[in-house]
Amino acid sequence: MDCYIVLVYLSIVLLSRAYDDISYQHYAVQYPLFGGHAEFYKATNALDRNISTCTRNEGIGLNSQHKSVMWRVDFGRMYNIYSVNILFKHYEGYEMRQRGRFAGFSIYISNSGDIDTSALCYHDETGVPPLNFTTICLSFGRYVIFYNERLNGVSYPEKYEVSNVFTELCEVIVYGCKTAGTYGNNCDSQCPRHCRYNTCHIQSGTCFECEPGWIGSYCRQECAEGWYGQNCTLKCSGHCRDNASCDHVTGQCLDGCDAEWKGSRCDVEQIDLSYQKAATQLPLYSGLHELFKANNAVDRNITTCTRTDIIGPNSPDKRAWWKVDLGGMYHVNSIRIAFKKYDDFEMRQRGRLAGFSLFVSTDGSIENSSLCYKDGPKLPPLDFITHCVKYGRYVIFYNERLDAVSYPASYEHSSYTELCELTVYGCNKSGLYGNKCDFVCPVRCKDKICDIKNGTCLSCEPGFFGNYCTIDTFTCGENSA
Repeated sequence: MDCYIVLVYLSIVLLSRAYDDISYQHYAVQYPLFGGHAEFYKATNALDRNISTCTRNEGIGLNSQHKSVMWRVDFGRMYNIYSVNILFKHYEGYEMRQRGRFAGFSIYISNSGDIDTSALCYHDETGVPPLNFTTICLSFGRYVIFYNERLNGVSYPEKYEVSNVFTELCEVIVYGCKTAGTYGNNCDSQCPRHCRYNTCHIQSGTCFECEPGWIGSYCRQECAEGWYGQNCTLKCSGHCRDNASCDHVTGQCLDGCDAEWKGSRCDVEQIDLSYQKAATQLPLYSGLHELFKANNAVDRNITTCTRTDIIGPNSPDKRAWWKVDLGGMYHVNSIRIAFKKYDDFEMRQRGRLAGFSLFVSTDGSIENSSLCYKDGPKLPPLDFITHCVKYGRYVIFYNERLDAVSYPASYEHSSYTELCELTVYGCNKSGLYGNKCDFVCPVRCKDKICDIKNGTCLSCEPGFFGNYCTIDTFTCGENSA
């Protein structure tokens, strides 16, 4: 064994005493492939820890069609990295030629395997590097990439080889911590909990990046109130219910949205279909009913409310209803009710509201309506909202207190209906769907009606069928018209 090989093995032993060899026998690729006996010079030769087996690429340079060479190892997951050691092929009597071929190379660390999105670890500007080369590279990643080039029209240093430049990597040894999420000289300390990719600086333990929602050198600090996401650069929508802040990681509003907003982050403005539309109610309040008219529930003034006459066992009226005419057929997404509040009488008011139903109708009658929501048996909140994916022209609020029916003890048996606001949200043009009402229903949907969420047709025009009414019943083929 000559002096060169002895020195090589000594360097490997000394380095391996500190950190783990994380590249041993992993998957590797290279380009361009060597034209003769490529199977003898495969990319994984650089990872077998046998110095007598090396890679070799087709030559690059002035007299070759190839101008660049690439070799890449894939660890299979993210690792904390300390250093990269390269053993370039040594030939007795040709050391300077080999160093001239090696010269000018670069090492990249990548999460994706693409040089364009990689971080540069090292670029050789030494003139001619040693054939046993090591560089400290305090980083993290899944891939390590070796790259070199000899381009036309570029003036290279005198000692560079520029023709027949073969790349022969006998070993590429990447040192780091094999155990995920560890750092330190013995890889026995845990990275901070919220380091992104569970990786950190292999010596200090500081995070390279933080998980969404966290900041600081050790990612221990939550985003400031009103901010969320990666590097805390995303601003909450500002429409979380009761002026609450959003989740610092996801931006979601965990307790719901303010009125007129929807979506998990409350960032989609809802369209109010019922504002100042015609409304009716029965039974009319027996005293000053003009002060408690049905339109009070659609004026968007919380201080003006409707009131029906009392229903229940001591009244001739057993049923109460309120109805708004949207003025046309619309996709409905949700309905919100603000019931009358009185100081110190919350439970009584909730007991009066209890048991109500909501319907969406095409003709204004409950009999031909589609049930949107049926309350019970628990008492509802006085500020109530429900999702209601329906299609129609009328929205009907209905409640009853029937004789000989046993209601829960918390229900008020005699009840006034006092709606301060009833807001219907949805798409304000027929034939549209989606969170922002910005998609057109399929052309063969009957009456251009489709599901407000996913755009599937509720029914098809004659001659067509399928979820989107694209299949012609006569040919059973797709029709895009």
